[in-house]
Amino acid sequence: ELPLVRIPDEYEERARFILSEYEFWSKNRTRAINRLHSIIANSGVTTVTKKEMCSCKKRKSLVDNIKEGIKSAAVRLEDEITKSGKILKDLENSLPNKNIQIS
Repeated sequence: ELPLVRIPDEYEERARFILSEYEFWSKNRTRAINRLHSIIANSGVTTVTKKEMCSCKKRKSLVDNIKEGIKSAAVRLEDEITKSGKILKDLENSLPNKNIQIS
């Protein structure tokens, strides 16, 4: 006899969709932070940690001090990190049940 498979209700489907999108944007933000950290390290600033890159103020000040040849790429990445952070906040607020843990 085959096991019973429960079909997810509308609430569960919505939560799964939101969590899947959250995971996508979280990975995207992490990738952009790692890339920006690499650009900053290659430009000669080796004392900055990836954790410090999560701070919007710190990122902006670091990007402002990058030499012109690679500054445009750093600016785009900084914008992408900021945008991803806003999307993640929106997704957290759109969860149907605030008891769902996002990690």
